[in-house]
Amino acid sequence: MGLQRQRANRAPSAMDIMTASIQVLENRLKMHRMAGDPPDVVVQPYCPQIATLDFHRAQEAIAAGRLAVEKKQDELQLLVNREAV
Repeated sequence: MGLQRQRANRAPSAMDIMTASIQVLENRLKMHRMAGDPPDVVVQPYCPQIATLDFHRAQEAIAAGRLAVEKKQDELQLLVNREAV
């Protein structure tokens, strides 16, 4: 039985609840801050299956980050070129 299935079949632990609560808070703060001071470019990796404490899945997270940067490469290059002038 995989780890995902084991997690789905049990009640959330106190750590699971605390981690989820922190993620909600972080997302709210991030959205609030971005609304007041919008970034030039948003690079947001897609990795919803990776939890905060899943350090053993670092390579997956890094790959998702690289893919996100590749998708925004044109916007990032324009920003770099603009800042270099």
